[in-house]
Amino acid sequence: MKRTKLLVVDDETQQRDLLSGFLSKRNFDVTDASSGEEALQKYPAVFSPIAIIDMKMPGIGGIELLGKLRELNPFVQVIVLTAFGSVETAVAAMRAGAYDYLTKPVEDLEELLVKLEKAAAQNQLIVDHTVMSERIAEAFPNSDLLGDSPGIRRVRELI
Repeated sequence: MKRTKLLVVDDETQQRDLLSGFLSKRNFDVTDASSGEEALQKYPAVFSPIAIIDMKMPGIGGIELLGKLRELNPFVQVIVLTAFGSVETAVAAMRAGAYDYLTKPVEDLEELLVKLEKAAAQNQLIVDHTVMSERIAEAFPNSDLLGDSPGIRRVRELI
């Protein structure tokens, strides 16, 4: 079974090591980083479909990092972690494009696994859709309406 690439970014060593160790044992190929800057240095080589990012870090914070990762990979699905759980923080993370949101410390690791599996599936759906749309556009350029049945001819006439 193929291991899913995952980027874990947290400035707290204990939290980062706990998540990285647990997820490495659960079929994830984990790359970790202790800062937003380090994550941005490592990401081009990793190009993971999902990431877990701490919201509050010195330097590049979680929201800014999320945006920069999206510039590198528009399809990356990000789960934001924070010790400062509030409605405003959750809304800010989701508005910035986060796939999901959890508070730290992550106590329900099984819930995290479910969220990561769903995020990976979401990433795959988006990539597949994009590839298929490009293939259709190449195969049928400049044709919005396909077919030559009587119904399609009537639609063309109405248009």
